Amino acid sequence: MQGLRIRERITSGVLFFDGAMGTMLQGRAAAGVLPETLNITAPELVADIHRQYLAAGCDIVTANTFGANALALGGGAYSAETVIAAAIGNARAAGAESVALDIGPLGRLLKPAGTVGFSDAVALFARQVKAGDAAGADLILIETMSDLYEVKAAVIAAKENSRLPVCVSMTFDESLHTFMGVDALTAVTFLNAIGVDAMGINCSRSPYMLAPLVETFTKYGEAPVLVMPNAGLPVRVSGGDRYDVTPAQFADALKRYYQKGVSLFGGCCGTTPAHIAALTAALKGKPPRPRKPTALFAVTSGNRTVAPDGKIIVIGERLDPTGKPEPAAALRQKDIDFIVNEAMDMAAAGADILSVNACLPDIDGAAAPEETVEALQSVVHTPLRIVGADPDALERAVRVCNGKPLIHSVNGSPESLHSVLPIVKKYGAAVVGLTLDEKGIPLKAEGRLEIAKRIVDAARRYGIKKEDVLIDCLTLPAAARDAAARETLKAVRLVKQKLKVKTVLDIGNISLGLPDRPRLDSVFLVSALGAGLDAAIIDPLSPETAAAYRALNGDGKGAADYIASTKNTG
Repeated sequence: MQGLRIRERITSGVLFFDGAMGTMLQGRAAAGVLPETLNITAPELVADIHRQYLAAGCDIVTANTFGANALALGGGAYSAETVIAAAIGNARAAGAESVALDIGPLGRLLKPAGTVGFSDAVALFARQVKAGDAAGADLILIETMSDLYEVKAAVIAAKENSRLPVCVSMTFDESLHTFMGVDALTAVTFLNAIGVDAMGINCSRSPYMLAPLVETFTKYGEAPVLVMPNAGLPVRVSGGDRYDVTPAQFADALKRYYQKGVSLFGGCCGTTPAHIAALTAALKGKPPRPRKPTALFAVTSGNRTVAPDGKIIVIGERLDPTGKPEPAAALRQKDIDFIVNEAMDMAAAGADILSVNACLPDIDGAAAPEETVEALQSVVHTPLRIVGADPDALERAVRVCNGKPLIHSVNGSPESLHSVLPIVKKYGAAVVGLTLDEKGIPLKAEGRLEIAKRIVDAARRYGIKKEDVLIDCLTLPAAARDAAARETLKAVRLVKQKLKVKTVLDIGNISLGLPDRPRLDSVFLVSALGAGLDAAIIDPLSPETAAAYRALNGDGKGAADYIASTKNTG
């Protein structure tokens, strides 16, 4: 029940976390001792620090569990469960009404940059979450994160093993990126999608450097925004380190962020009860500043965001095995080199999203999409569109995908809606909605609009906002019906006008069975752009189609590319 009450308080008021535990322990504990083990060997010391922060006015005490994971604790005398139970007990003994289970990074990088597998990371975090939940924590604070993949593992562990509110904060350097290259927009986009209860920034050196980061979080963040900076940088003095931001300066910096709409505050390295006291004296009792977050369609990799921004999105489809012998053979033979090289070529050619389609009837349909996703994201930073006909295989692939992918696809049939949309919601993905159902593809545009509305409405019922739905009005071959192209383009216009959602088309389908396909594809692409198309599934290495796209997309070099392509064709 306390978790439910704190969730309401997080969304409705200005709240204060405490400051640094490590700073307060310096000089008061034996050197080389893991701070988390002091919960057991020196419980009164830990509880006394909690009391000082409570006296300074903090609302939420952060348990001394930052590094209480099995990797950091190693093979020591105390398990993660024992340490976490003692830590939360110490916070309660100090008089804390609201206690956060503090979860920091594992201390080792996840694959492919490091050695820890994604499923192993989820399991490690799950142990912490279960222990904290059992010990009576009121919320989960996942903090000081620099790797979005590690954030995903921790959030999945939290949501699969607890009903407690989940807050996530990341740490950025002077480049306004994390150590793993994550920018603020990518972080916010992913955290919005996966559905955390609060999001923000901690550590990150001086509180004054956070202004552009706070701007992005408050502009796009759909959850309350949390700021817990350091007290500047440490200066070496006799007896230890002194941080260069005073309590008064700290409070002054955070008052500015309150004006921007930040409603959750605290301190990280170098902050003391004096810093928190100055902060609460300045802001305690104030109502949250109103914010209206900007909604946008966006997908991400682990460190890159793709949003339309007035330009059409290119989805590279050279890895689609349907009707393509080379990628089909590569999937059957598990030729990862071919798959990776194709992905790198498409990324180099300007594809914004890479399509991952490992669906073939004669291969392991459960494992292939997952394995392909892991292979691709180890070498390219381009967001992925994951194609999956089997919901179980689709979920496995989406689960291990770093960032916010695009799922292809859901359609208007009840079976598809009920099997795919829960995956979209759980893992924070965007989704392509196909305008077909159990009766097939309507020939008329109005029929496709009706199915599109059904998909958008169903997504909303699952808690998926319309900005995360991309409607595919389905390109039927021009050779099949005289009015095929006209009805598809009309459907795009109707969907844009009536539903106000983004649209996508597989451009190459229009020319199936016809000669001189690139010419027809280029003309159809131009027509689709005129109808308001937002994303095109094309071969980004096709000289004619890709050059035509660039010439019309206004990216600064399109005309030159188009001229070059015409020279190649005479």
